[in-house]
Amino acid sequence: MRNIFKTISFMPKGLRYKLILAFSLMSIVPLLICGVIISVYVYNNNFFVIGNISVILLITIIITVLGLYIAKGIVEPIINMAEKVKLYKDGVEFQEIPVNGEDEIGDLSYSINKMASRLTRNVDTLKGYEERIRGINLDINKKMTALSTLFQVSSIMSSAKDLNIILQTVIERLPDVMDCEKSFLVIFDEFSKAVRIKATSNLKAEEIENLEKDFSEGVLSRISKQRETLTLDVQHKMTNITKVLSNKLALKNIIVIPVILHGEVQCALILGNHKDSFSFSDDDIDLMAVFSKQISIALENNWLMKKTEELSVRDELTGLFNVKFVKERLSEEIQRSITYQRPCSFILFDVNNFDLYEDKFGKSAAEDILKRVASILKTNVDQIDKVARFDHSQFAMILPERNKREAHLVADKVRQMINKFEFSNQEEMPNKNITISGAVTSNPIDGMSSEELISKAKMLLTKSQAEEGNRIYA
Repeated sequence: MRNIFKTISFMPKGLRYKLILAFSLMSIVPLLICGVIISVYVYNNNFFVIGNISVILLITIIITVLGLYIAKGIVEPIINMAEKVKLYKDGVEFQEIPVNGEDEIGDLSYSINKMASRLTRNVDTLKGYEERIRGINLDINKKMTALSTLFQVSSIMSSAKDLNIILQTVIERLPDVMDCEKSFLVIFDEFSKAVRIKATSNLKAEEIENLEKDFSEGVLSRISKQRETLTLDVQHKMTNITKVLSNKLALKNIIVIPVILHGEVQCALILGNHKDSFSFSDDDIDLMAVFSKQISIALENNWLMKKTEELSVRDELTGLFNVKFVKERLSEEIQRSITYQRPCSFILFDVNNFDLYEDKFGKSAAEDILKRVASILKTNVDQIDKVARFDHSQFAMILPERNKREAHLVADKVRQMINKFEFSNQEEMPNKNITISGAVTSNPIDGMSSEELISKAKMLLTKSQAEEGNRIYA
């Protein structure tokens, strides 16, 4: 029955048909009125009976209402759709439009519902992409900050000569690229069995003292033997070392990066935070390895600079100080001796007949003689004394805190030891030995400056050699 009614009704008809029908129905009213007027006033010249007029008016009203109802049925769903689409456009969650017919309005309602559903899914997908893009942007910004920080550290490493400034800069830059609340650098000294915390960030004095207190048995001693990175967070289990560090520093998450130089663990870079459910990423660990390498380079550069400075004041053959160092150091010691009214002595030695020996037995044999003499000189001085190769076959000693008599005893002891040592080609030398001559000068007796003491020593040495040498003049 429902299908029969549906077939004979105009509900399944198209929107255009309904609009034509509504227009036609609405047009009957003026046509009927025109017909009544023509019948009454043109053809019949009689007044209509009131009943007939009432019937006509009633039919007219019914037809008009029916036309209006049909028009309303067409327009109202479109208005509802427009309102819901506008709300959806303004950001309100979409409310599904009811599909009440099989005409164009029903098709439009169905299409809008489907399109809105697809748009909602696409918006959700875009939000997911937005979150991912935001995360990627944060990661890019973090890496750009890390690169900038590494560049700054590299610039400081190339310009700054003070190792402490470089190390402190590295530690201070770490919070810019790492999620850390505390960070510090530990330098190990195996020879003195000591440990030094050289650079720190947010580390309390009592924490530093507590960590440095016991190097032989403490946690830092164990770290000094650890060649691999240690990590403590939600993804990494606690070890004995990280457990102690966690307790001492009140940190839940920790990274310990060893700094290896010349095959040994020279330092350890340690940082951490107190966040819950935190995990260091692989990028964090890789970045820490880069900082560790920079520290290693800084230490290597510092070692090379010291080595270069040392070589610049050392004689390459004997390892003793050179003449430049002796003159500068003698001036400093004389100034100190004048200030504190203490003695300072200077000894100048020369190996007798050295040129003859070199011409006869060659450069290699002669250099061996110089090395042997240098070794004897070094065994006859204290820590504050300085020994140097002064010229081709000349040697010098600076003896702070020793007067002329004490310096003369040292010089004569050296002379006697050289007189007795054995060397190659000894049998072919005159008197079958190597001898040395020396001159001793002292402040203030022989002068008040390094130039005066050196000049006086050279004059005395020339006098000694003129008398066949193997003597100490003062």
